[in-house]
Amino acid sequence: MTRVILIVVALLFLSWGLWCKMGRLPVHRSPDLVLDVVESLGDSKICDKNIVGIQPFMMVDDYLSADAFESKMDGYLKQAQAAGYLHEKTVVLLPEYLGTWLLLAGEKNMLARQETMNSAMPWLIISNPFRFLSAWWHAGQGQDRLTMALFRMKANEMAQSYHHTFKHLAIHYHTTIVAGSIILPGPTVIRDSIVIDDTRPLYNASFVFMPDGRVAGSPARKVFPTSEELPFLASANASELPVFDLPIGRTAVLVCADSWYPAVYEEALRKSAEVVLVPSYCPGAGSMDKPWLGYSGSEAPDDVALTDVGKITEGQAWSTYALEGRLHSSGATIAANVFLHGRLWDLDSDGQSVFMLQGKKQATEPSQRAGIWNLCW
Repeated sequence: MTRVILIVVALLFLSWGLWCKMGRLPVHRSPDLVLDVVESLGDSKICDKNIVGIQPFMMVDDYLSADAFESKMDGYLKQAQAAGYLHEKTVVLLPEYLGTWLLLAGEKNMLARQETMNSAMPWLIISNPFRFLSAWWHAGQGQDRLTMALFRMKANEMAQSYHHTFKHLAIHYHTTIVAGSIILPGPTVIRDSIVIDDTRPLYNASFVFMPDGRVAGSPARKVFPTSEELPFLASANASELPVFDLPIGRTAVLVCADSWYPAVYEEALRKSAEVVLVPSYCPGAGSMDKPWLGYSGSEAPDDVALTDVGKITEGQAWSTYALEGRLHSSGATIAANVFLHGRLWDLDSDGQSVFMLQGKKQATEPSQRAGIWNLCW
């Protein structure tokens, strides 16, 4: 009887192990760019320097393999190239969290069929039980240990896919790419490559890829995580803000909410930034039209009128207290801010890209889905 029980248990484990491996082969399909706007702000034929801001529209299928992700990014860059926007002095700006959902790469295709994120994540854990338990054990202290464990579990694959994708695309198009952001443990740049440290906290970080595929300088790590991020992300110091020597000039990269705080602009000024680039993500469909709830994660700066909370919209608050309202304090006169759009299960997003030249906001055609804008001067 004992032998029978052992055989049954062994068969159950074998079946479960096979199930964990099944359904992970990527489904090859042409990426759906959902591209509504391709617009040049200025004459792209005569301009000397330019920023190409890409607002991608991402879906779960775009992240189920590294190849699918690269194919989607390549699709947008092909459109920019066809429009004549890419040349040796171009810098491409991509949005916050673009690389974060590489968490799904190599996972079971059934994740795409789930209706909500909360229903998808348990399948991610069940498919990788031992790796998850190990990551949970090493996750350390934090209010959201589950999220910390998931990102630690996939950190190496995420970093490799992100690095390979943007290194390849930067070389292929011979252009500089500010590659949005990705959540990684202790991210640094060593010998022109991304290196992570599993013993360090998680950061929301952006990396810059040069035309020869090198990763420039050091990562731009988020200084002011929001209240939604603080349970699993660490905060960087404003003094660590990197300013990159790029073809468009000395360029500071501020990750989303960092663009709301004077301390970061003061650091950009101290380091003689000429250009400010902001990769962003704003969760929730129609968020920009809803009442502003105030600063999230850190206290509001002294120059903020607290009477605006609940009085103005989220979009108006972005215009007043983020890049558009604060660029002048950085010493820079050129700037761009692009948002991640898409539909990841029940997660929608909002936000309209902003471009500034000589300190003034440029008129743009808006897009609720994907868009490509070329700011040239």
